[in-house]
Amino acid sequence: QTMKRIVAEVSEGCGVDFTIRTIRASVATLFLDKDLNNMGAVSRLLRHRDEKITKVFYDGVNRSRAVRGLIQHSSEVDVRLRNL
Repeated sequence: QTMKRIVAEVSEGCGVDFTIRTIRASVATLFLDKDLNNMGAVSRLLRHRDEKITKVFYDGVNRSRAVRGLIQHSSEVDVRLRNL
């Protein structure tokens, strides 16, 4: 109950719709971005039964980042081609 209240207050204060789940995923991502050697600790923090579950999650995050990067890059290329 306390955690839900804290998340609601943070969401309202920031104007961003956070959930416990998004905060959990964000914290895990921050730790793994800093050092992939944190995989075991992050896996335990998330209470995953197997470190492979954490790796699959993180691989999904990186795949999403790659897609966003490609979309952004393709838009830039499209603008350049129109200016030729």
